[in-house]
Amino acid sequence: MDSVPLIAVDVGNSRMKLALFAPGGDRPAGRQSDGPAATEGAERSGAMPPLPKPCRTCSLDDANPDWETLEELRSAAAAESLRWRIASVNRPAAGRLIERLRSEHPGDAITLLSAADVPLAVRVPRPDMVGIDRLLDALAANVLRTPGNTAVVVDVGSAVTVDLLDEEGAFRGGAIFPGLRMSAKALHHFTDLLPLIDPEEFAEAPPPYGTDTASAMRAGLYWSIVGAVRELARRVGEQSKRPAEVFITGGSAAALAQSLGPNAVYVPHLTLAGIALTDRRSVQADLGR
Repeated sequence: MDSVPLIAVDVGNSRMKLALFAPGGDRPAGRQSDGPAATEGAERSGAMPPLPKPCRTCSLDDANPDWETLEELRSAAAAESLRWRIASVNRPAAGRLIERLRSEHPGDAITLLSAADVPLAVRVPRPDMVGIDRLLDALAANVLRTPGNTAVVVDVGSAVTVDLLDEEGAFRGGAIFPGLRMSAKALHHFTDLLPLIDPEEFAEAPPPYGTDTASAMRAGLYWSIVGAVRELARRVGEQSKRPAEVFITGGSAAALAQSLGPNAVYVPHLTLAGIALTDRRSVQADLGR
């Protein structure tokens, strides 16, 4: 199984993200002594990123997926059969994907992951009710987290999730609030005059105030996320001996990390790396039987 390429799939509420991992290439490079500073995206230390690193990625629309793009990703593996590990918070979209794969590639091994597949201590009353994307983000962040530190894990998508890892690396729950696009739609839908704006990914932080309605809305959307994450991280840090490390992924995450300050690190493909880590543990378990 370890010689078979892996395609990890993160099916979100509006888009699905896919990543190809070469055989053996989904192994972590090991914990870095300087903690989050070594992650890809921050590149402060120049060290190799400790997370599994995809060799190719793509993104598809959930409602109208471009299957040709998916086939191009699969062809890049140059293998007769592949392993597909799918994490989903959108059951209809995941169902369409699985149906397509079973029809076109019956020899591929397809697994729809559940919370039970994620090797992570989850200290909440109902671990099975936690979104699997949140657990996978936490699993990957645990590789980056400095031992003994708490960490806040932020994923900016249709919704924004802000989750806590305690000093032992256990998932302790978190907060969920609307993301950029959802908030923009709500501002338009529940008012008479506010326009519907498309909050494309922010390459950099906008000014804290706008000079017209659209720019004022963009400022509010962006800085409300910064403020919420900063306050949640501060409150977590008050309960710990040291400030919490912050790992952020998703749309506009690179800009948001800069706005959040030196303890925040942008980590691209965090959920996909978590899928690769879960798959790696599964392969090791199979080999050990």
